[in-house]
Amino acid sequence: MDQETYRIGAVAAMCGLSVPTVRFYEEEGLIRKPARTLSGQRLYRAEDVKRLQFIAQCRNAGMALPCIKRVLACRFDHQVGSEELLHNLGQYLNEVQSRREQLTRVESFLKELAAQIESELSQNGQ
Repeated sequence: MDQETYRIGAVAAMCGLSVPTVRFYEEEGLIRKPARTLSGQRLYRAEDVKRLQFIAQCRNAGMALPCIKRVLACRFDHQVGSEELLHNLGQYLNEVQSRREQLTRVESFLKELAAQIESELSQNGQ
């Protein structure tokens, strides 16, 4: 039974990445080398898309590529973990928590501002 495959443009779009970024992650060994058509076009599997989506999430969280490589390795070989990786993950978690707190403050400010503007508009009969 054949597995559904995707071309690089579709994969990039599904993952919110550019085509050159997908190629770069392949060159860096973050994803496997995909099968190719007779004309040389890359064909990615659903598991490649999931892996790229995970990588994109890690990058968006500020994770460095070497750390992402180790995290990916740990998912398949738990012996690869280290104190340094655990420390790095703790730092990234702290950064995520800090960003969440900042976004909560921005959200509160924007809600207050919207309520103030709405109140002023209703007082002015608009």
